[in-house]
Amino acid sequence: FKNAQTTGSEELEMIKKSCPLVSKAYDVLECCNYTPEEYEAYWLFEMGKAAHTASIKGAREEGEAEGEAKGLAEGEAKKARETAIAMLVDGLSVEKISSYTGLSVEEVNSLSQT
Repeated sequence: FKNAQTTGSEELEMIKKSCPLVSKAYDVLECCNYTPEEYEAYWLFEMGKAAHTASIKGAREEGEAEGEAKGLAEGEAKKARETAIAMLVDGLSVEKISSYTGLSVEEVNSLSQT
C-alpha cells in the first residue's frame, strides 16, 4: 500500500481481481482522499445499496413464506377432500363429513358426484 499512489490503473485492477481483500483495502484507502462532500455522497450511496439489498432480501423471504403457506393450505385442502371421499365411501352423512373435514356441504356433495 505504500506504493498505492504510484501503481498504474492496469496493475491496480490486476491486484484487485487477484484478492478481494486487497480490493476492499484499496477502496477504503481511496475513501481517505475524499472531500467531506464526496465522503457524504459515498456513504449515502452505500446506505442506499444496503437498503436496496435488504429490501430485496425481505421481499424474497416474504415471497417464500407466502409460497410455503399457500402450499400448506393446498395440501390441507387436498387431504380434507381425500378424507371426505373415504368417509363418503364408508357411508357417513354429508353433514357429518362436512363437520369433521371443515369442507362445506356443497364441497362434500360435489365430491360425491365424482
